[in-house]
Amino acid sequence: MTADIDFRSPTELEAAADRVPHTATYHHEPVFDTDRTESSKTNAELEPLLVADPDSGARHMEVTYQEMVTEPTSKTAYQHFFAHLLATPSDGAVLFHCTAGKDRTGVGAFLLLSALGVDAKTIEQDYLLTNQVNEAFVNELLQRFASAGKNETYVHNFRSLATVSPRYLNATKQAIATHYGTVNDFLTTGLGLSAGDLANLKQLYLI
Repeated sequence: MTADIDFRSPTELEAAADRVPHTATYHHEPVFDTDRTESSKTNAELEPLLVADPDSGARHMEVTYQEMVTEPTSKTAYQHFFAHLLATPSDGAVLFHCTAGKDRTGVGAFLLLSALGVDAKTIEQDYLLTNQVNEAFVNELLQRFASAGKNETYVHNFRSLATVSPRYLNATKQAIATHYGTVNDFLTTGLGLSAGDLANLKQLYLI
């Protein structure tokens, strides 16, 4: 591994610092000043959101996914993300992550795959793969909550926070369409990537 790119907030980093291989350079690029994806919150901290109404969890995630392309801190993080990708040698390897590895990381992967020219359907399938990989873990948590007497609204909202959905990714796309136009417009105007940068990304990361 050549580069370790950490999208977590300062508080998340303080709670659990990365263990970086000696071959890698660590880059802290917080997408948010605090964790708006709620991945690092305790169940007690999440309680007000989880019991509000059956759609409160999903609505929260939609807003968060919009903010990942509208907030200045988020745009700076993704600008730096691409700068690190471009600076990585052709024989290097990049790891990028957050806490749950599905939201801030998911949008980062969406932007990178879009920059590489991958079609929208394949990008969405890659994004939704998280649900398959985490299915057993999430279901175990939900069963535990149900056994503890948590109501259906609580369990449903926790599932919304713990999984990914086309609805969330579409919120990002809609925010891009509203403020920039196309995803390519966001990459070039919003993140400052040049045509040469996009060509270099393809040369580096496409076989």
